[in-house]
Amino acid sequence: MIVKRVSCGVHYSVDPTNSSDIYLDKEIIKLIKEGGYALSISGVGDFLRNRQVAFSPVLLNWDMTSRCNFDCPFCYIRDNDAKDVVNFNNSKRILNELISIGLYEVYLSGGECLLVEDFLEIYTFLKERGIFVTVFTNGSLIN
Repeated sequence: MIVKRVSCGVHYSVDPTNSSDIYLDKEIIKLIKEGGYALSISGVGDFLRNRQVAFSPVLLNWDMTSRCNFDCPFCYIRDNDAKDVVNFNNSKRILNELISIGLYEVYLSGGECLLVEDFLEIYTFLKERGIFVTVFTNGSLIN
């Protein structure tokens, strides 16, 4: 299933079943290369962020929680309180709005974002809509 997307006026397609499959027109590939950007997910993101077009939320850096299952002495995370719980139903409308106006890439982080109860639902929702997702995790909860 290929998802058609537009961000910053650039039309492209994404295969959400693969982590980095993006399909661009030859003209856009030429502009990316001429601009000195890499032909990679982050390179295309940089290209989009630097285009002179109307506002588009190219990158969302989402700290989903301040909780962490570790207590590393060097880390800035010190709040393991559950008061800031992310809920997919409360986030879905805003995510849909961002996607509709050109969201390209999302970084999911925290604390430890895998502690968020709705993490898998949020991740799947984003991927199915052709958003490139990077997860920053300590890896201890990956199954």
